[in-house]
Amino acid sequence: MNYIERITENGKEYQKTTSGTYYHKNTPERVIMALEGSRNCGERIRLFYGDIQSGKCWNEENDVLGTVGRSMGPVKIPIILNNSRSSNGAGILDHCIVKIINKGSILYRHPSFNCGNWTMTLTSDKPDYKENALCNGKIVARFKKEGQAQRYIDFMTGKRFSK
Repeated sequence: MNYIERITENGKEYQKTTSGTYYHKNTPERVIMALEGSRNCGERIRLFYGDIQSGKCWNEENDVLGTVGRSMGPVKIPIILNNSRSSNGAGILDHCIVKIINKGSILYRHPSFNCGNWTMTLTSDKPDYKENALCNGKIVARFKKEGQAQRYIDFMTGKRFSK
């Protein structure tokens, strides 16, 4: 990937690619290549954010699924769009990505990627809820219908592309 310039804007340092997209100065080249490739072909992707030193996933579930676009203005950063017809979306924390997948494959994976130990339990403490999704022994979400917890766990671990 060729960078045509490095700039500082509002106290942040960026590297500009030949396509005109600006990425954080600490974004790995393989992440940039995966995001630019996805943006160019318009495919839907799933992002996993986390600690880029340890590879530990933050287990974010919002603003992590969609197509890659670019913001407006003089510094065009990558954004995640709900779908290809959307005109606005959340800025991608490109320097905090530990894994990127599409429907069929892994586009990028941190060498030490770890999303935690996910398990499902049946609840007994809350009568309205039937299942719990746990990460590393702590309840992350509760569900009223059978099967919802496992689908959620599959989404959070990347075994399922959407919720």
